[in-house]
Order: sequence, then structure tokens, then C-alpha cells
Amino acid sequence: MDTPIALRIHLTQIFARVFIMFSAKFTDTTHDDSDFASYDSMILGITREEVEAGAIGKALSRLLLLSDQLHWVRKFEGKLSFVFFGYDNDPRELSEIADVKCFMKNLIEEWPYWFHFLDRRGSQISTLLLLYCKVTKVKPVSGAVGFEVENAKEFESMIFKMFEGMNTLHDCYGISEEVNSRISAEIYGALHRMLG
Repeated sequence: MDTPIALRIHLTQIFARVFIMFSAKFTDTTHDDSDFASYDSMILGITREEVEAGAIGKALSRLLLLSDQLHWVRKFEGKLSFVFFGYDNDPRELSEIADVKCFMKNLIEEWPYWFHFLDRRGSQISTLLLLYCKVTKVKPVSGAVGFEVENAKEFESMIFKMFEGMNTLHDCYGISEEVNSRISAEIYGALHRMLG
């Protein structure tokens, strides 16, 4: 799948060096992950076709490239974003689309390392949580679309699961307590921004 020209131009203006992981690029068995060694950030591109098929395998294999080797675990800490392609003309928010929520919930269940890798500066953490949990759209405040989590226990459970996944990854690779504490503080900051 080719990256649309407008997307390439926009991303070049935002990121110095970003690698977009699409399913077409990562399906062959001869793939060598060294082709993204020179990049500073990663974007997991998920297509509508993958979502509608409920096929998380290709997205999961792309994520496993990051979590299966210590040098990628260190290099891409806090540098991963995810985007969905094919929903530009859909008036619903992603968290209102059942197929997207199901896809992400299944992907999160299989790969619990999001809190280590996700970019914590923007809305990636809140988007991940809204896609995992049951939410209700609430009246917009100042023009922004708002959502309310329906089940606080599910929300807490998901956060616990994400911290547990991150801690397991850190234990596996000997990531220091200082790094773990810094990331945890950044995640709590993102959650605080989300919850207001």
C-alpha cells in the first residue's frame, strides 16, 4: 500500500524521520527489520480491510518486531503512534465503530506493551483506552467530542493490564526502575489530561 502524497508531505513536516508500518510491507518472511533502524518514530498503520476482517495477525507481527529485541524496546520507547486508514469519510468517531473497537481490544489482549511504546505527549493513550472500553458519547464541551467510560472497573482493569504488560517487558529486558518510574509518571500525566 502506498502512502498518499498528502500524508507523506504532512508527516515529513511533523517528524524528522518516521517509519510507517503497513501490513503489505511486513508480510513476507524475508523482512529485515534493519530498514527502520534509522527512524526516530514509528506509526502503526491499520487498514479498514484488516479491521473489517478482524485479522489482527499482521498488525501483531509488526508490533512484535518492536517488543522482541532490546534495541528496539529502548529506541522506540514513547515513539509509537497508531492510525486507521479508510475511515476518513465515516462520520463516526473511531470509538463508536464496533469493528475498530473489537480489532483493538483483540490486539491489546495479544500485545500488552502499549504503555511502554505509545507516544505519551498527545492523545494516543486516551484513544487506546477509549477503543478498549465501552464508552458513551456525551454532549460536546467547547466543540470537542466527549466520551464517558461506562464501566469504571473495566477502565481500571485495562490500565492495570497495560502497566502489568509494561512491567513484564521491563523485567524481561532489565529496564531500570528509574526508566519505569519516568514512563509511569508520563502515563499518569496523560491519564490526568484525559480525565481532566
